[in-house]
Amino acid sequence: MLRSLVGSEMCIRDSKKNGEKGSDYDAGMIFEAKQTVFAEGCRGSCTKKLEEVFGLRKGKNNFQSYGLGIKEVWEIPKEHHNPGQIIHTIGWPLTKGENHDNTYGGSFIYHYGCLLYTSP
Repeated sequence: MLRSLVGSEMCIRDSKKNGEKGSDYDAGMIFEAKQTVFAEGCRGSCTKKLEEVFGLRKGKNNFQSYGLGIKEVWEIPKEHHNPGQIIHTIGWPLTKGENHDNTYGGSFIYHYGCLLYTSP
């Protein structure tokens, strides 16, 4: 039985739906981590399985955190473009009030390509 999660395995090739290895099977890369974050939507299948196996929804303080992201791609003037620049923010001063005392926020800006950047 699964007792701990140490990371994830990515890019497995030619694995059958029933779990058997196909003739061109190639094991994926294994990424081990002290902490693994699942971001597969608000009720993804991996998250549901982990909740079941580890009892993650037991107790009133084990809540899920939901995030909304809107991504846009902009073409910007050359003088404002810095290819490879990455900016992350966290902790916007969001409204604090009744039922909103733990609301958080953040964003990102990635400069890339030919005068392009993307942001939420």
